[in-house]
Amino acid sequence: MCSSALRPHRALWEAFIRHLRTLEGRGTLTSDEAVAVVASQLTQTLLLDVEELHGPDEDADAQTLSEVVARIQAKNREEVETKISAAQAEATQRHEQVSKSADERVAVAQTLAGAAEEQHRQLLLHLQGRIGRVATYLSNGAFAVMFLLLVVGTAAGIARGFKPQNFYVKVVAWTTFGVVTAYGVYRATWGGSLDQLRLRMREGIRRMLTAWFTPPSTGGS
Repeated sequence: MCSSALRPHRALWEAFIRHLRTLEGRGTLTSDEAVAVVASQLTQTLLLDVEELHGPDEDADAQTLSEVVARIQAKNREEVETKISAAQAEATQRHEQVSKSADERVAVAQTLAGAAEEQHRQLLLHLQGRIGRVATYLSNGAFAVMFLLLVVGTAAGIARGFKPQNFYVKVVAWTTFGVVTAYGVYRATWGGSLDQLRLRMREGIRRMLTAWFTPPSTGGS
């Protein structure tokens, strides 16, 4: 009893089906749209309203049935548009999440790259500082040795009658003579004092150690 009360009268239902076929035959309604109208939950509700208005024994006119079809189609379109809007909103949200995640990853990568670059720069500065100190120590040591040999060579030049017999003394004497001669050639060729030679030696040692221990630069400069 309750089940039949929720369904439109058979005659009205058959009239509605015939009306759908008529619309389909005219090209006003496609087969898929007709099937959607029949399957809609709103169809029985609207037909019950028509039955209540016209009575179960009175046939509804074509205009009334067309209005039912139009309302059902409008409801179907609304549901479709709602689903499309929901799908678009979900797609937009996912796109924003992916973009945000990508931006965060790029930011983290840039931060790590910046930290690594700064660490590399600090390491180079520390290494260059140590190289500078080592170059200073070596050039100062060479300066002290050359200064001592020049003093000894000068003293040996004064004592011309000095003829060493010991082998080691001869080695020191000839080494001193060689240094004095080299320094004389240096002054005659480039000029400058012994302290300037020390500075040049320090710069040369610094460049050599930098080339050995510092990795080549990857920058464009």
